[in-house]
Amino acid sequence: MKVSTRGAAAAGFALPELCDALGRGAIDAALLGGVHTDYDPARIAALDAAGRIFRPDNLDALIPGECAAFVVLMRPEVARRAQLRDLGQIVGVATAHERARPDNDESAFQAAGLTAALRSALAPLSERGLRAGWMLTDLTFETFRHFELQAASVRTQHLFCDPQQVESPAQRIGYLGAAAIPLHLSIASEAFARGFAPHPCAVSLAGSDGGERAVVAVAAPG
Repeated sequence: MKVSTRGAAAAGFALPELCDALGRGAIDAALLGGVHTDYDPARIAALDAAGRIFRPDNLDALIPGECAAFVVLMRPEVARRAQLRDLGQIVGVATAHERARPDNDESAFQAAGLTAALRSALAPLSERGLRAGWMLTDLTFETFRHFELQAASVRTQHLFCDPQQVESPAQRIGYLGAAAIPLHLSIASEAFARGFAPHPCAVSLAGSDGGERAVVAVAAPG
């Protein structure tokens, strides 16, 4: 077992090593997961002191949340031997760092890290002549993260296609923390399997307070 303590981007930083081990046949399967809670007195006090708790008079803030999510990653031949249904394929993973953080005044519109991560993670799709039409984010309502995504999306527009649907589960259930990417992969795989995915190519993105950013591109089976 290995632990990655990089906030919401943690799973993205763990994935390259997991995918490499799976690709080499060093392991047959991996359990990727993340857990997070804001419901701790010290955490709430710190968020409140920093003015980062969402309320009617503080809309530029995050919604405290609690979440745990896990997904199993396997090599295709192992899944077939186990008679398991293929629910999706990870086709690209990339990580980067942003200068803009909640505790500084760097411009979020620079978005150099997220832009680079999107380009790198989506490159395998682009090489196949495919583009992503569905994005899953870890965003709540902190404005600087939305500005960053807007800037990165404009610069990577050629990698996306309609319907360009963006979903942010954290805006409904609260901040996801390290559970963000595993939850996104779970949502995407279920949507692919059940036929309600808005597009067969999806991208998950998540960012941590320390500036870490992670992007994972995933495609429907077949």
